[in-house]
Amino acid sequence: MELSKKVGYIKGLMAGLNISDTTPEGKVLHAMSDLLEEMADEIETNAQLIDELGMFIDDLDEYADVLDDDLEDLDDIPVEVFDSDPTEGGATADNAFAAEDMPANTDELVEGDRLEDLTGLDELEQTELAPETPAEETAEAPAPEPSASEPEPAPAPAPSAEERYECQCPECGAVIGISAADMARGIIFCGNCGIKLQLG
Repeated sequence: MELSKKVGYIKGLMAGLNISDTTPEGKVLHAMSDLLEEMADEIETNAQLIDELGMFIDDLDEYADVLDDDLEDLDDIPVEVFDSDPTEGGATADNAFAAEDMPANTDELVEGDRLEDLTGLDELEQTELAPETPAEETAEAPAPEPSASEPEPAPAPAPSAEERYECQCPECGAVIGISAADMARGIIFCGNCGIKLQLG
């Protein structure tokens, strides 16, 4: 029987005995019955919360078991690092090595150890640097001075100015410049009025 039902049964007995709450004994009994009723309600509420917490803990336990299984599956997968091949632009499995092969602390690397010995990589290509040319050799040599016996070259002749002629436009009276090319064509146009003039 639940606590609330038991408290209700006790209160029913008190009502059947006609215990009055006006007497000192009756007041004590009624106060005790009210206290028992409140305590029964609190206990039942707490019991319900405990049951819900227990179910939540069980769910968490199942979820933790699933996570453990997933972690075990991940531990079984080997971790590999692939080195990129610059000639093909992709990763090659030949140069793969396990992560546990690398030292945990870089201080453990001894001077003189090769990278390929630690990681299983191919031999590294070493590019020889070209020797630097001294600055004295790269400086431009001064131009040789001409000897006194060699004659100085004659200066190139300056281009002759093109011969130009002038005539007056019969229409507007403007002065028109005529070049040798215009003379060869035999036709010019006045720049002022635009009239066509025949030459020759």
